[in-house]
Parts: sequence; structure tokens; C-alpha cells
Amino acid sequence: MTAKDHNKLLGILFLIWGGLQIIGFGIAILFMLGIGGAALSGAHSRDAAPIAAIFGFTTVILVFAMIFAIPAIIAGLKMRKEKPGAKTWVLISAILALLSFPLGTALGVYALWFMFGDQGKSFYSGGNGGNAFNQPPPNSWR
Repeated sequence: MTAKDHNKLLGILFLIWGGLQIIGFGIAILFMLGIGGAALSGAHSRDAAPIAAIFGFTTVILVFAMIFAIPAIIAGLKMRKEKPGAKTWVLISAILALLSFPLGTALGVYALWFMFGDQGKSFYSGGNGGNAFNQPPPNSWR
């Protein structure tokens, strides 16, 4: 595979990874709000405070965890468009993805392997990797 192919594949994988995280955490948030609301509606006033605290705290944690999907989506979009700032977002997303075993770990290792490998270095440093932001001028300009 060429560096351009690796870049394209990583962009797609980061978009899928970020989308799955947002969908998964969104479903978990809706589930927690639904179960918490059902528990609160059937609880007596004295029993409602601990239930509200538990489900509220869990929902806040899930919303906070959903925020970690944003760098993956930004990295995927920037990689697909071959923008120069993609390298920074990919490194952030890869390190965050390493924490999610097993799929995120595989994605993070693959992204770090590409970024710190010869193909990734030449692709994002302007070498002969074939990146769009450092191409030679068209034939009509010569």
C-alpha cells in the first residue's frame, strides 16, 4: 500500500471509530436517562435523592466520555481531505484510541505505526509520499 492509501484508510477508520463511539455513548445516555427517570417516578421522595445522584453522575460521565470521540472525527475528516493539520489530530486520536481495547488499541497502533513510519513521515513532511498539500504544479505551469 502507498502512503496515500494508508492515509485514506486511516481517515475512514477514524471516522467509523468516532461515529461508533458517539452512537454507543448516545444510546447509553438515553438508557441511563430512561432508567433513571423510571426509577425516580416510582420512588418515594426520601429514596429519590440517591437514585438521582447515581444516574445523574453516570450520565455526566457518559457525556464526558462522548467528548473523546470528537478528535477521532476531526482526524478522520482532515486525513480524508489530506489537510496539513491532520498529523496532530491523528496523534491525539491514536493515543486516546489506545485506551479502548481491543479495536481502539488496534486502530491506535496502526495510526502510530503509519505516522512514525517512513511513509507517514514523508507523506506529512512533504517528501515523495504523494500528499495533496505539497504536489508539483500542473504541466501547464512549467
